[in-house]
Amino acid sequence: MPERAVAEGLIEALESTPVRRALIARAAEGRDMLPDALRARGADVDVVALYETVAEPLDDGARTAAAAADYLLFTSASAVRFFAEAAGADALRGPRLASIGPATSAELRSRGAEPDLEADPHTPDGLVAAVLLDAAG
Repeated sequence: MPERAVAEGLIEALESTPVRRALIARAAEGRDMLPDALRARGADVDVVALYETVAEPLDDGARTAAAAADYLLFTSASAVRFFAEAAGADALRGPRLASIGPATSAELRSRGAEPDLEADPHTPDGLVAAVLLDAAG
């Protein structure tokens, strides 16, 4: 098990494990860091997209609720992209922004929004723990 639940963590965890063939099942828009790292080590890698993340429009009620929230939690870079596109760039200003990990934080920054907190570990449980700790004080 990787210590960090991100591609970089899995690459580190597999560092001393010989890999000849790998099948990576992931989202269509997934980063190529893991397959590229395995290929660089000589592995034959197939990548299969099992799902595609698609944007959902936000109605006025959802937009209003997001603006009034204490925190906006993001679990992927695509969630940041789609939320910003659906709600508008100003929607990332106001509530505290919580990110699950480095790629998600980078996407927030690319949209001019600095995350207020980042999960450590980079897991859903880590994200919840980071928000609870931040809210406590």
